[in-house]
Amino acid sequence: LKFSANHTLIGCVSHAGDIFFLTYNESNYEIIPYCFFETGYMINSINFSLNNSILLLGTQAGHVIELKVPKFNDCNF
Repeated sequence: LKFSANHTLIGCVSHAGDIFFLTYNESNYEIIPYCFFETGYMINSINFSLNNSILLLGTQAGHVIELKVPKFNDCNF
């Protein structure tokens, strides 16, 4: 589970490589899931880029994957 730098996005990754993107609204403490990906990689670590446009994934095999973070309206859960 990782918050973006501006605390508006949350990336939640399973060890099996499933990724859920959620948005967070601080004013009413609402969390809304909006996107799901299956990477097929065993994920050990995640981190958002400074501008929140890329999610970096560290795999068990030692690879780093750059995944473009989808916009709320661009992803059909």
